[in-house]
Amino acid sequence: MTRRLAVWCGALALVASAPAAAHWLKPDQIVRSLGSDPNLRDTTGIVRVRQDPKLPRLLVIEVNRARWETVPAADRTHVAEEWWATWRHNVPSGVVAVLDTVTQRSLVHYDAQGRAQLVAGAMAPTPAAAP
Repeated sequence: MTRRLAVWCGALALVASAPAAAHWLKPDQIVRSLGSDPNLRDTTGIVRVRQDPKLPRLLVIEVNRARWETVPAADRTHVAEEWWATWRHNVPSGVVAVLDTVTQRSLVHYDAQGRAQLVAGAMAPTPAAAP
């Protein structure tokens, strides 16, 4: 894992694992933190982070797919799981979507325990529509 990503994930994990009463983050704090950290944005390709206005328990993280894909798969999986754990710790029944900012396609699937699975073939071009 790259050093910058490891440091950021370590700090995020400390916050997420702390007792809820002592370290509760408001959703907007998480959104601001993810969206404004220049090291994280540069390393993972984050373009935009938002809480869905129609479904407040949904955190949408849009990334530059080409940049995201340069991060080793194990690191992408780890950071995606950290995002889920932090959001879920602070937002009841919270859900995270990691999307390609251009296509809006999901780049990560999560199971019920927050384990991330990278979407296979995410870099494949979209098939052309039939005439």
